[in-house]
Amino acid sequence: MHQKPQEQVPIHPVYRIQDWDDAPGAIVWPKMALELAHVKSTGAVSDSHYSHDHLNAQKGVPVEEKVFKQWQDKFREIESKGKNGAGEKVQWVIVDGFLLYWTPEVYDELDVRILLREPEPRVTTPQASLIAFPTFTLPLAMSYVNNTGPALANPEGSLWRDPPNYWENIVWPAYIRAHEHAFEGGDVQHGKPNGKIRDLVVLDGETTGMTELFDQACERIVRALELEQGS
Repeated sequence: MHQKPQEQVPIHPVYRIQDWDDAPGAIVWPKMALELAHVKSTGAVSDSHYSHDHLNAQKGVPVEEKVFKQWQDKFREIESKGKNGAGEKVQWVIVDGFLLYWTPEVYDELDVRILLREPEPRVTTPQASLIAFPTFTLPLAMSYVNNTGPALANPEGSLWRDPPNYWENIVWPAYIRAHEHAFEGGDVQHGKPNGKIRDLVVLDGETTGMTELFDQACERIVRALELEQGS
C-alpha cells in the first residue's frame, strides 16, 4: 500500500471532507510503481516498504474446500517444479486495490490483471459507518514518503471512519472515474474492456459466487504462467 499520510489527503471541493478515494490524490503512484518494479526484479519487497494491512479486520472467504484444495495442490506443484520446470523459484505477489487500474505506470508492471466488477448498490447500515480503517500519520509516515527508511508501526494509530453518504458521494464516483478509460463507451458497470489495459480479465461479482470467482482467478493466474513459459 502506498496511501498518502492522513495530513496530505486532499479535501473534496464540494463536500469539504477528506477524499481518500479520488485516484490522483489517494495514492503515491510513483512510489508504488517503483516498489512493483523492485519486486519484479528482486522477488522481494524493499526494506523501505511498510504495510498496515495487518491492522485491518481480516475476514474469511467462503470458498468450497474441494476447490480450494485443488488449487492449493496445483500451486504447490508449480512451486516444486519451479519456473520452466528448471527449479527457478516462483514468487507469487498479490497486488490488491480498487484503484489499481488507474495508471499504466502501475498496471503495466502486473503480469496478471483481474478486475472484480460489482454493481453500484451497496448495503449501507449504521454498522457500516462504525468500520474503522487504519491510516498513516505524520511524523510516522515521513520516512516512508521521503524514502529515508521504513515507517514505524503505530500500535495506537489513527483511524478513519466513513462519514454519512461518503460511499455514494465520493467512493463510487471515484471508482467510476478511475476505470472509465478501460471500458467501451466509458461504461464501467456493463461495458466490455476496450483493450487499453492489456489482457484485462473482468470477473462478474454480481452473478458469480465466491467459489467460482476464486476458481476463475486461479485459472487465469496459472494460464498466464503457462503462456509465459510457452506451454
